[in-house]
Amino acid sequence: MLFFKKQKPDNDLETIINGCRKNNGHYQKLLIDLYYGYALKIASKYMNSPENIEEVINDSFLKVFKHIKTLDNVTTFNGWFSRIVSNVSIDYYRKNKKIQFTESIDDIEPVEIPGTILSKLSVDDILKLIHQLPISYRLVFTMYVLDGYSHKEIAEQLGINEGTSKSNLFVARKKLQVKMIELYPEYSNLITSVN
Repeated sequence: MLFFKKQKPDNDLETIINGCRKNNGHYQKLLIDLYYGYALKIASKYMNSPENIEEVINDSFLKVFKHIKTLDNVTTFNGWFSRIVSNVSIDYYRKNKKIQFTESIDDIEPVEIPGTILSKLSVDDILKLIHQLPISYRLVFTMYVLDGYSHKEIAEQLGINEGTSKSNLFVARKKLQVKMIELYPEYSNLITSVN
């Protein structure tokens, strides 16, 4: 009786990553097919135009293929990949845009946006609101709230100080409050000012 070693399927993530480590085009295409939607979701949080999103996704995969040999553990790939796409998005703005960050938050009334509102909105609704923010606020809000960066990390990534990051987050939340009331007046009773 012959026993055969069970081979992993061609679309197993570990097999794909190992193929990409060898610069195998077949496995690179499999990785793109498998992770394109995930990259699209991440890049869409930062970018407005389809052209910019596509550019970020392409640059992200190029960076992945260039640095995939440094990935120690396949189980950490999702987080590693996500961070690459986020960083490429941020780099895009640093290289291609002049961003004005708010330094002061005097004269702005603090607000609280309860989780009950966010639970009533779809991901597309939330992204639509975020995309209406000026880029400086959108970057800080996306990095802090959606991607979990600390204010220190944001400051380092964007070349600003931590206080500026905090004030831009604060202003972003205030602007989102106004946008939520404009777009969804039925939720205006859930949005309150903090005194």
